[in-house]
Amino acid sequence: MNFFVSVSVLHQEIRQILERSARILAITIGTDALNEIAIRSRKTPRTANYLLKRSRDFAQVNKEKLTKSAVSRALELLGIDMLGLSTADRQILSVIMEKFSGGPVGVATVAAALSEDRETI
Repeated sequence: MNFFVSVSVLHQEIRQILERSARILAITIGTDALNEIAIRSRKTPRTANYLLKRSRDFAQVNKEKLTKSAVSRALELLGIDMLGLSTADRQILSVIMEKFSGGPVGVATVAAALSEDRETI
């Protein structure tokens, strides 16, 4: 199977999950906004639903519609970048690149470098 076909199928599946969740939660959301959440969810349904709910909360607090722009601002406030990486994700990658020359490095070593519990990493 072609890798790119697989990725697009996964993206479509995440979109379907988000559409279903939006219906259940009675959220009106545009296609562009759904796509933005799907992309930044890193193909993880739990993350996609979390981002949908936080985006909804942001839009409600700001009394605006759930558009792509609103989703982008909400995710920016959460520290989620265009690749779906959180602040913690970027911190882990930064440690691997800067302290360990890009790896390889074990989880326990990364955890120690970040003063984090291994299970947290």
